[in-house]
Amino acid sequence: MKARKNFRSELLAAKLLVAQAGERIENAGYVWRVGSVDGEAMAVTEDYRMGRSTLSVNAGTVTDALWG
Repeated sequence: MKARKNFRSELLAAKLLVAQAGERIENAGYVWRVGSVDGEAMAVTEDYRMGRSTLSVNAGTVTDALWG
C-alpha cells in the first residue's frame, strides 16, 4: 500500500496532463479512469478495485488521484 501512496504523491507533484498521467499509471501496471473534469463528476461505477486510480482533471491537468 505504501508504494501506491508514493506513486500517487509523485503523480500529483508532476502536474501531468491526463494522457501523460494515464501513460505513467499504465506503465506502472495500474488501471485508471477519470472521475471528474473541471469540477463536473463523470459517471463511474462504485466497485472498489485496489489497482485502479480515479483521476480528477482541471484544465487538462491531473489535480487529484484516488485509489479504488
